[in-house]
Amino acid sequence: MLKLRISLILLCVILFSAAAYAAVQIVSSSPKKFIQGDYSLNELPLDIYYDKWLPNDINGSNIKDRVKVYARSEGNFQELFTGGWTPDSRKCWVPTSLFKIQGFLQVKVTVDGVDSNVFSIPIVAAPSKPPVITSVSPDHFDVTNGAVSADLNINVNNIDGWGFSGVLIDGKSAYIGNLIIQPGEENFGTIMTSMPKEFLTKPAQHTVQVKTRAGYSNIVKVMVGTLNNIYKPATHDLKKVGEPPVRMPSTPVHKLPENPTQGDGHIIP
Repeated sequence: MLKLRISLILLCVILFSAAAYAAVQIVSSSPKKFIQGDYSLNELPLDIYYDKWLPNDINGSNIKDRVKVYARSEGNFQELFTGGWTPDSRKCWVPTSLFKIQGFLQVKVTVDGVDSNVFSIPIVAAPSKPPVITSVSPDHFDVTNGAVSADLNINVNNIDGWGFSGVLIDGKSAYIGNLIIQPGEENFGTIMTSMPKEFLTKPAQHTVQVKTRAGYSNIVKVMVGTLNNIYKPATHDLKKVGEPPVRMPSTPVHKLPENPTQGDGHIIP
C-alpha cells in the first residue's frame, strides 16, 4: 500500500510539472517584424518570450534540450536552430527563405511535445523611401587612447532589414552589431554600430550616414572631443588693478603688392 501511495504521489508530481511548465504561451518577440526580401544571409536571429519561467529541468532532464521552436511563412512548420536561452525566452535562427513573401512568420514552441500558441510576426514590404536619421546616441565622444571602439546607436526612419541596411562613417562602411525594427506602419528602428577606435584618439568631427535599398540618408555629424579641444585660443594673465596694462603681442602686417590678383587674373578688392 505504501509503495502504491508513493507511486501515485510521484505520478501527480510529474503530471503537475508537465501541466505547469509545458503549456507555455508566446507573448512577444524581438524583432517585432521582418522586412521582405531576397537576403544574402542564410538566417536571421529571433528572440521569443514566454508567459512563464521554465525550470532548469523537467522530469530529470535539462529543459533547454526539450524546448523546440518551429516556424513557417507558408506551408508546413519547420524546426529552427536554437541557441541561447533564459527561463522565459529562447533565441533561434530563422531561414531567410521564409521572408521572400509578405505576410506573417508564424512561430510556435513545444515543451515536452506540448504546443504553445501560434505567434504571428509581420513580414512587411521594404521601404520605398530613402532612410532618414532622426538622432544618434551619443552625439559626441571623449578623446581616448584608441584602445577600444565606442558604441554608437543610430535611430532611423525607413529602415531596411539585415543585409539591406548599411552604415557609413566618413564615407566608409562600418560594422553593424545589431539592428532592431520597431512595430508600426513606418519602418522605424535602431542600428547599433561603433565609432572606430582610431577615430577617438584626437578631436575631430565625423560624418554618419545610412544606406538602404531605397537610397542614402541625410548626413549627421558626430564630435570627438569638443570645439575647445579643436581650437583653443591663447590666453594671457590679467594684471591686478593699478598695475601697468598687459602688452598684447602685435600682429605682423604683410604689405600686399599693388594690384594683387587671384589665380584667375581678377584683382582682389
